Amino acid sequence: MKFKSIFRKARVIDSLIEQDIKSTNALIITLDAFGDIVQRQFPEFTLTGRGAHKVTFTVHYNEQTLVLKVGKKDTIENDHRAYKLLPRRVRHAYHARIFWHTKHCLLQEYGVETEVSEDELNVLRTIMGRYGLIDIRCDNIRKVNGRLKVVDANIAEGRTAHVKKILDRIRVRLPW
Repeated sequence: MKFKSIFRKARVIDSLIEQDIKSTNALIITLDAFGDIVQRQFPEFTLTGRGAHKVTFTVHYNEQTLVLKVGKKDTIENDHRAYKLLPRRVRHAYHARIFWHTKHCLLQEYGVETEVSEDELNVLRTIMGRYGLIDIRCDNIRKVNGRLKVVDANIAEGRTAHVKKILDRIRVRLPW
């Protein structure tokens, strides 16, 4: 398994969350508070951001920039399902690689923040939309190993087949 030491820490994070859920029958620690707890427990994780559903930490490992996403079980599983919806060749070309996930954590390539032109954004939206993925915004795109890749997308429930049928009629020419 890649990044075993990070995986062990992710399992500790999972157990902290599970203990909180078992003690109250619900997750009562807010994401803000949880981000602080994880950072105190693992100071090598740099808090990157807090969203509505997850907290992200940057992890540097052998000159590679990775992100550890921590959140509710279904949020992490949705990210993993969105990644797996893409065929392997498309997944590796246009979506940041997901190495593994636990119940509440997910480790992914992260890359660097970059400017995305309107044309590049539209191409990525079209490609991801073909497979039923939405929420492709500049904030969700990073430069990973010299290529623009999506780091976060949502599944368009119920519209996948319809969108795919329409986009099959359109041929997309990639500018890069």
